Formats: sequence, C-alpha cells, structure tokens
Amino acid sequence: MEFTVGQIKAAIPKHFPPVTLWAAVCRIHAHAVVSDLVLSAQLVGAPADVVGGPDPGELLEAVTIQNADSVLTLGGPDLEAISICAETGQDFPRRWVHELQNRNKAAYGVNFDSPATLTWRLPALWPDEIARFCVAAAWRAPSQDPATWYAVDITTDFALSKLLADQSPLEE
Repeated sequence: MEFTVGQIKAAIPKHFPPVTLWAAVCRIHAHAVVSDLVLSAQLVGAPADVVGGPDPGELLEAVTIQNADSVLTLGGPDLEAISICAETGQDFPRRWVHELQNRNKAAYGVNFDSPATLTWRLPALWPDEIARFCVAAAWRAPSQDPATWYAVDITTDFALSKLLADQSPLEE
C-alpha cells in the first residue's frame, strides 16, 4: 500500500474565498487476494461544539462540519463515481462494475459516522489488481459559501497531478 499526501491548491470558482486543501491518495496493489476493502477517513479530535453532517453531491460522498472558528469538509468518491472509473479500468478493477451495480446493499457502500467520519466498504481485490483512492479535506473560516465542498470534489488524477508537481509556492 502506498500513500501520497499533501497540501494542494484548490480548484474552486474564483468568487469563493480561498481554502486550505489537503489530499491523500491511497494505492493498493494486491499480491494476493485482499478481502473486501474498508477504507475510512476521519477527523480525529473534533471540538465538542461542531455541528454538521453528511453533505453528498453528484459523484461525491462528503461530510461538512463547522463551529464558530471554522468549517471543514471531508470528501471522496461515492459508489457511482467508483463504478464509472471501474468501467474504464481507471483507479479500480473493471470487474467491480458488476459487483457495485448489482451489489447487496449491505455489502458495499459509504457510511457516515458523527462527527466527521466516512467509511467506504468496497469489493475484494484479486492478485495483481490495483485500486487508487482519493480523499480530501478542506477548511477555512466560517462562511455560508460552499467553497470547502467544491474543493474536496476532486478526482484521483487531479490530486496526484498536484501532489506530484512542484507545489511551492501554493500561490498562483
């Protein structure tokens, strides 16, 4: 398993205020059968006064929380996005398409747990199969705009291209 993690420049509409965005890409290359995958992203140590909850969108599974000091969104692909990528063999094995589209609802999915945890339950990997998975977290001062939500709505390829490029400085 390989992880690539770091701060990247958010690709959000120009009329939104800037956000801080970190992305993590996990690459799993199975050398033997890997039982059904369970991947979680969690904000650890969230202040007791945060409010919020699930904040999904098209092809995006996300959770947004906020308090008087900040707003944070944590997000990654929903099962439809994973299935679309699997159709072309991008990021996930092609055979996952059938498993995800004809899935037992209890077998695969994305669960939310309060205050800010997303857990993906995905099919097994067979020997020599590869899965690449991206999760992002964005935060800023409290605001009514959806800047953090837009920031985490990224693809694995976008995240990797930014993570692997020279990111200094992060300014335009």
